[in-house]
Formats: sequence, structure tokens, C-alpha cells
Amino acid sequence: MTTRRCPVCQTCEPREFCTHAGVPFVRCGACGSLYQAGEPDWARIAQIYQVLEHIDPPQGALATIHRLLRPGGLVLIVTPDGGSLGARLLKARWPHLFVEHVLLFSRRGLRGCLEMAGFQVERMGFAWKRINLDMLVRHATIHPHVAGSAALRVLGRLLPGPLLRLGIPFNSGEFYVVARRPRTGVLPHR
Repeated sequence: MTTRRCPVCQTCEPREFCTHAGVPFVRCGACGSLYQAGEPDWARIAQIYQVLEHIDPPQGALATIHRLLRPGGLVLIVTPDGGSLGARLLKARWPHLFVEHVLLFSRRGLRGCLEMAGFQVERMGFAWKRINLDMLVRHATIHPHVAGSAALRVLGRLLPGPLLRLGIPFNSGEFYVVARRPRTGVLPHR
């Protein structure tokens, strides 16, 4: 079994969406090639991490994912939470305000989009991930408008390499959603 990256943008490594045993490869939605997807009802899981905020409008991508999932299949989404406390407090200095983020969801908004596409939302919560200070320092250098970026750049110059590479749990205002394509009966709104 071979797992591929999207040949266009190299941003994802989908595990359920690959070519093996004659199953067509579903590429990264961030570059638009998600729409050239293969046969319906074959995937058990779709992982959409840090992609949906780049697609406006998202309905086409969600409809494609719904079509590709087997009845009972899951979609796992991680995206910035445009309705989070951090987004409201930091406003223009919130770490997820980038020009390439063309759409920011609140939890309620994404739930509505998923339900319109025919999904049943099972779970939502904070998306914790492990990052290191080195990545945050690089991020602060590229995006100096983000709150705390000056302090991060100073830390990057002062701390030794092993401390910069130490993984720490972190949430910068992202949330996850687990939604299911119903086994029977629920069709997407058209």
C-alpha cells in the first residue's frame, strides 16, 4: 500500500485516499484537485486538516467528500475557530488571520455546512497539537502581525536548539469535528 502526497501542492498525505487495488486517489482539497475524485462510496475516513478554511465556498468539497464516503463513513476536520475567545480578543493579531484563509468557521457555522452536506456531527472540541518553539519562531518571522511574535523571535535567538525542538501541547484557536455520513436516509440539501 502506497501513500502519496498531493502532486500539485504537496500539503497533505491522505491515508484513506490513495491508489491501491484499483481505488482512485483523492488529492488535497487545498489546491482544488479534490474535485477530480473517483468512485462514490469507497472511503471509510476522510481527513481534512487545515484545508477547509482555504476553500470558498466549501459546499462543493463537502459534497464530494460525502459522495466518496461509504455510508457510515467518517470525516475528521481540523480548522481555525473563527468564533473562539482568542479570535474575539486578539482580532487582527489572531494567529489564523492570513489572506490564504478565505473562510473562517465558527463551530455553529461548520456544523450547519456539514448538516447541509448531509453529515451528522458527532463530536466537536479543541484541537490540541504538539508543536515546537522553532516552528513558532519561524511562524513569527513570516507573520510579524501575530500577537507575541516579537517575543518569540527573541526566544529563538536566546534558547539552545534542543529546547527549540522540544514538543509542547498547544492550541491556537482551532477545533476538530467528527461527522458521519449516515448509513441510510439522509441526503445532502441541493
